[in-house]
Amino acid sequence: KTTLINLLLGLYEPKNGNIFIDDNKLSIKNCYDWQKKIGFVSQKPFFLNDTIENNINFLDINKKSNDKKIINSLKTVKLFDEIKKFPNYLNYKIGENGNKLSGGQLQRLAIARALYKNPEILILDEATSSLDKKNEEQILKILKNLKKKITIILISHQKSNLKICDKIYQFK
Repeated sequence: KTTLINLLLGLYEPKNGNIFIDDNKLSIKNCYDWQKKIGFVSQKPFFLNDTIENNINFLDINKKSNDKKIINSLKTVKLFDEIKKFPNYLNYKIGENGNKLSGGQLQRLAIARALYKNPEILILDEATSSLDKKNEEQILKILKNLKKKITIILISHQKSNLKICDKIYQFK
């Protein structure tokens, strides 16, 4: 699955065959435009020992924070109402590795970060593997709503997560 993700992200070139996106061969040399269309959430997302705002927009090349985009991302992942209660709101420091937030909040924050750049495709690698059932169901409900707007590639070993998928591919 890691190899598949790296191929889809254009980080690896296939040793055999090719990957085509809309009839264009994907390669490391021409993958930048493709990568701009993708939001990616890894199994163990990285978090800065910094504010909620900086943990969402830290991949923003322009570094011009857009509070409206941040708030929309947080609302999409059902995290806004929780965060607006925090001291300093978007400037709340989440601690080292996000230790001031719960696992469910961190996972939703990681998805909000991916959504901040308005991707056409969202790739999630085992996005609910470390969550309890309640938080897992909450994330799946969010993804079910999101799939009406963007393409979601959900990589999971948990069959219960696949119930929201339109197509399922099994790798052996």
